[in-house]
Amino acid sequence: MIQKTSRSKVESFKKDFITCARKAGRGFATVADRTRIAKQFLSYLNSSGIKLRQLDSLKVKYFESYIVQRKAENISNRTLQNEMSALRGILSQAGKLKLADPDNERLNNRSLGISGASRIGTKEALTPDEFKQAFREIEKIDKGVAATLQLAYVLGLRTKEAVQACKSVQTWKNSLNNEHHSVRIVFGTKGGHPRDTTILDREQLKSAIYYAENIMKEREGKLIDKPSIHQAVDRYRNIYAINLKMQELKFGNYPSAE
Repeated sequence: MIQKTSRSKVESFKKDFITCARKAGRGFATVADRTRIAKQFLSYLNSSGIKLRQLDSLKVKYFESYIVQRKAENISNRTLQNEMSALRGILSQAGKLKLADPDNERLNNRSLGISGASRIGTKEALTPDEFKQAFREIEKIDKGVAATLQLAYVLGLRTKEAVQACKSVQTWKNSLNNEHHSVRIVFGTKGGHPRDTTILDREQLKSAIYYAENIMKEREGKLIDKPSIHQAVDRYRNIYAINLKMQELKFGNYPSAE
């Protein structure tokens, strides 16, 4: 009977944690990401044999060890920054304001060893020469990521929009052929709200689409050959961080996905 009660309390904690994740978000994409990260953190606790029974039991050391494990999995600093941002939102919703503080002595990004990655989205754009160099280097590693990068550069796509661009390539091609002055971005948008982006260079976009189509033919419709969007995003960002030090290169009109 005692064991059943204990298990029930653990399950209650998990439900409360997920509820905080859902309540803390605003846009749909933010809520979805925060919920995914919450489940990921709970999975870590479970695999580590940590059985919490209430939100008040959350401690600094659990988040420190979680980040240590994620770093051991070669997850990029930018991704880990996003994960901590989501977890802080959950902690804030749970009333754990000291732990949620971005300047917490032990849980700030610097103390966790995940500071330093650039926040893509400033107005300082790559020059054409810098883009060509970046494209050439990425192409040597993964042509699908190179194709994704090219579409992001030409259309000013956010990370998740770029990673899911394969779903819209044909639509964008039709817009070009029909002499439209803009294309509609549907997949991966903030809050799930479609948006239009102006075609600044028709020939450049035509070339980017042609390149992407060839990659998609080889990869059964995909650009980045990963089983999930989350893994594709990690692949996309990790190639930046590891091979091009993209924390030092900033893309205009290309904000990160939270």
